[in-house]
Amino acid sequence: MPRLTNCQPIQHLYNPIQRLKSFPKAGWRFQVHAAANLAAAFDEVHKTGCLVGDVNQSNVQVSTQALVTLIDCDSFQVKAGNKNYLCEVGVPHYTPPELQGKSFAGAARTENHDRFGLAVLLFQMLYVGKHPYSGRYNGPDTFEELIAHYRFAHGPSAATWQMKPPYFSPSYSDIPPDLFKLFRRAFERGSERDNRPTAGEWVMGLQALQPKIINCNVDDGHNYWNGAGACPWCRLAKSGMEYYTGVASGTVSFNILDPKLQEVIRRLKAVERIHFPFKIESYRAAINPVGKRPLPEIEDQRSQEVEVNLSCSSIFYADGIQHGCRNSKFEVVRDANCRDRRFPGQRGADLSVRFVDRRELPAGTSAAASR
Repeated sequence: MPRLTNCQPIQHLYNPIQRLKSFPKAGWRFQVHAAANLAAAFDEVHKTGCLVGDVNQSNVQVSTQALVTLIDCDSFQVKAGNKNYLCEVGVPHYTPPELQGKSFAGAARTENHDRFGLAVLLFQMLYVGKHPYSGRYNGPDTFEELIAHYRFAHGPSAATWQMKPPYFSPSYSDIPPDLFKLFRRAFERGSERDNRPTAGEWVMGLQALQPKIINCNVDDGHNYWNGAGACPWCRLAKSGMEYYTGVASGTVSFNILDPKLQEVIRRLKAVERIHFPFKIESYRAAINPVGKRPLPEIEDQRSQEVEVNLSCSSIFYADGIQHGCRNSKFEVVRDANCRDRRFPGQRGADLSVRFVDRRELPAGTSAAASR
């Protein structure tokens, strides 16, 4: 078995965010080409009488040349003679409506079931990662129930089952009508009666689309079907969602003629600049440093001084005499040479303590601390 190189899971291609990292220069033309190769791979499997079975986004790898490889083939449903070796696993998002909520144990799948999972992946490739049943719906159904009830979120009949396409999604009119009819056959009610498009039909439909893909005049990174009338990606970008950032081969420039924006720019240019002169000689620190500071480059000899409040239970010794403390201020100074200066009861402290406020000790005494 050859080792896969320069390949990524298919969701890294159809998901807009992951595509920026894994396929930064892949436009819609590249996605359509990879989709056609995916359909061709399924077609070859089905010609042998086998089924992919566990169709999902993790079992398909795509190379930087848009070549497709199917992996995890141990879950294929294989027929040998009169015996079927079943696929008893599956992912709900790629499971057809008629199998939703049912156990896969002992269930023999059909090619029509495989066609559903293939159609979902192809839809995600052409519709920037959108799932065909993911849309705007105000009913009580869970996502799996949306699939089970055939609530396809796109197309002229979507409103019939209370569905609307998700926001920032391409329209069904952005691809050729014959190709969208294949999606309707795959996802609408009646598809369960062995009516879903075969992998071979998808190959023909996607290959017919490829020579009709053109570049946008505004953004060279936008590719679209020439029958759409206008670039759908520019339309979505104007609404706030740019799907193909950085795909363009060169630098794209365009003029902004919006009068409101021009007025904002004019007012910004008219604002008078205010200069704030600053002289370093006039700067004074809010808190004067205590003691002499070592040079910054002598890192290993740098002292670290902070002020702390110690609890009333601390015991202090000054000139051999025990003193109590009521929240007096002290400096904790790390030993500059990292010598062992531990105090009784304080293991591994390597600290010395000096009074900042000496009012509670006799004048002229020094102090050390233990806790």
